[in-house]
Amino acid sequence: MEMKVNTPLDQQMQELEKKIHDVNEYQIKYKNEMRQLQAQKRELLKQGCLRFVGTCWKRQLKDGSLYACILRVPEEEHTMTSTHFNENQLPALFVDESEPSLDAIYEDTFFRGYIPGEGRTPFTEAPAQSITLDEFRGALARKYTEIDNMVLLAGLSRPPVPKSEN
Repeated sequence: MEMKVNTPLDQQMQELEKKIHDVNEYQIKYKNEMRQLQAQKRELLKQGCLRFVGTCWKRQLKDGSLYACILRVPEEEHTMTSTHFNENQLPALFVDESEPSLDAIYEDTFFRGYIPGEGRTPFTEAPAQSITLDEFRGALARKYTEIDNMVLLAGLSRPPVPKSEN
């Protein structure tokens, strides 16, 4: 049986491979620690967002008012390589008084920048003002009544359907 003799080149290669292995282990350890710290940060941000859940807001638009009620804490978005969380984008139910169609009630993002003291509001837009849940529900009820009347009028203007004779 022949024994392989380690040449100086073989020794250098083994040392280099060991260093590469050690650096890789080091990277794995710190990437895992970074993921854990980022998860803890996201949880703290979520706790901070809880204070907005259930709050209602009103913004004055050119053609009427836009009402919003914050529904929940923003959700995390998971990708293959990371997790994203934006504490400035709050899911909300909107009622748009200026919209005369069924599109007047919708769920979308309410940006924290519209809340006074919570961020920057674009120069072209006014910040939102805090309103009560009852005020929001009143706007929602008015819009439901408007939509119900649209349906009623559509039904009344429809010609009668002839009865078939059997």
